[in-house]
Amino acid sequence: MPRQLSEVEKAQIVSRIEEGWSIRAVAQLYNRNKKTILKIKQRWEQEDSLKRKIGSGRPKLTNPEEDAAFLGYLRNNPFATVRDAVIDTAFPASQPTAIRRVMKSELKCHPAAKKNVS
Repeated sequence: MPRQLSEVEKAQIVSRIEEGWSIRAVAQLYNRNKKTILKIKQRWEQEDSLKRKIGSGRPKLTNPEEDAAFLGYLRNNPFATVRDAVIDTAFPASQPTAIRRVMKSELKCHPAAKKNVS
């Protein structure tokens, strides 16, 4: 899935259209669908803005309290796995989401030391 267009790229798209470029040519240049380019043009004409609307995008599956409880569990149990934390705290999201929450936090991974058995 292609990444979102930045405001600078959207401004370049609008300026190219105003210069006389066709929707198809701009879509090919930015490797986007013609409908995407057309929506950017229409939004510029109607709202005079290229910024994303507040609240647009996919909403988070968890709330700050659930994130805090999940990260608190990992802080108090430093050798617990993310999988264990998801199960024990009833974290409502998937394991990859839980891993992303840990990576965005200040927590660091420290695997347990292995004992030398002779």
